[in-house]
Amino acid sequence: MRFHLKKVVRFVSLIILLFVLTQLLSYQEEVLSQINPTINKKETTQSISAENLNNNGIINAKERSHCKDLEPINPMIRERFIFQKVSSKPDYLAFSAFYSDQPGDAYFLRIIGIGRYLNNRLDKSVPYPQYCQLWFQKKDGNTVKVYNEVVPTVVQIMPEQKSKKYHPVLYLCYGPKNYKLKTVPYAVSLVDSKCKKPLNFLKVVNTKEEAKGKTQLDFGVCVTPFNFNYNKTLSFVENLEIQKMFGAQHFTFYNFSLSDKMKPVLNSYASEGNISVIPWPLPPHLKVDIWPPNKKHVPNIFYFAQLGALNDCLYRNMYRFKYLLFLDLDEIVVPRKDETWKEMIESAAKVKGFTKNATSYMFRNTFFRLDWGLLSDDSLSDKRIQLYHPYSLLSVNREKRIWNAGSRSKYMIVDAQCVSVVGVHQIWGYISGKRCYKHKSMIMPINIGLLHHYRNWKKPEQKKHDAMIKDNNIFRFKDSIISRIEDRFKKITSQGQIEFIQ
Repeated sequence: MRFHLKKVVRFVSLIILLFVLTQLLSYQEEVLSQINPTINKKETTQSISAENLNNNGIINAKERSHCKDLEPINPMIRERFIFQKVSSKPDYLAFSAFYSDQPGDAYFLRIIGIGRYLNNRLDKSVPYPQYCQLWFQKKDGNTVKVYNEVVPTVVQIMPEQKSKKYHPVLYLCYGPKNYKLKTVPYAVSLVDSKCKKPLNFLKVVNTKEEAKGKTQLDFGVCVTPFNFNYNKTLSFVENLEIQKMFGAQHFTFYNFSLSDKMKPVLNSYASEGNISVIPWPLPPHLKVDIWPPNKKHVPNIFYFAQLGALNDCLYRNMYRFKYLLFLDLDEIVVPRKDETWKEMIESAAKVKGFTKNATSYMFRNTFFRLDWGLLSDDSLSDKRIQLYHPYSLLSVNREKRIWNAGSRSKYMIVDAQCVSVVGVHQIWGYISGKRCYKHKSMIMPINIGLLHHYRNWKKPEQKKHDAMIKDNNIFRFKDSIISRIEDRFKKITSQGQIEFIQ
């Protein structure tokens, strides 16, 4: 009897587990379909077999191909938003590919990925990418001829990676001597041997072509990946509404780990076209940070491959915005005497020694300490403040110290076409073309623009030496901030319930 009871318990447990997994997958598909409608469509086959070529009006022009035995990649390929293996081992991964015709740039294709690191250099003891298999298409009447060309690739390791085993990298495709790219490839695969059958298939995103005929927006914001099952509905809305007030028109997010409590919030912004959420599904062999930290758990990649996401955002939005900001969700670039970012830039241009003709502006950082207590003031008796608990208005005690540029700072890119690699706190790579400015980066005067960083130190006793000052500069926007937060939550709650989490 006991034996049969154990079987029943196991069977019921299995049914419950399958039900939970089904619900989870259903939820993920629903969120993706609402935030990024193209992601949830039935995916087309990445390669197309010989017997199906003619049925699809596609001709494999083998005579033009460098590798005549390769199966063509489907010209209708879509972005897959997954990390794909370069070889049988998952040491080198590819995520996204972007066509680049930046002035003065020797590389025409940049691929965002992850590579293995050993003894402070690229690990070449395992198969690593050495070639880019490019696929082109040419219309010929009612048919499309496809063919491939193979060119070398170099692997560029992104900086700021804290000597972890795995690093975000850029795979750079370039032509050999006298090679000319006659047209933009529609797809690419990375391989370790010239004509090897590939394991990865990437759509080449041509952001310049996609931007043609569209009005360039002023301000876009790139944000570090969601992590630790992110669920801070209140502070998320507050941050976005303040930045929209200053001029932000669109936010690009990367989703590694996100709570379902955020679903109604994200859907509200997505319905207005204010945000894009790119899946960022790091494979399980990449050990990421966990919360709370555990000494036995040692991450082998730095902070959710943050730099990979930020550089993907750079190339994805290169032609879409005039200015690109790179921020975390606990940071706000605040105009200290103006109303908007645009006015702030105009004010800075009047300062002696500062020029608007720079590739980027850098904002120095100061910490507003959440662990130093909340403001108690009669002017904050507004019931809406008590309900939404806006940290920007309640936490006005900051460190006296304002960090030097390059340390804890963040930046606004003015001309993305002159930037090749971005970091967390500064730009690491520029392109020296004729149209790119001589002034690479200008430091924003702190009386004109300052990075407000709202931080709750987990061990505040370690920070007692920092002098505290009261800074309520942002109170100039108090009424607008609280009204915007209230209006947004009215829109969200009109669609259903929302849990307020700070």
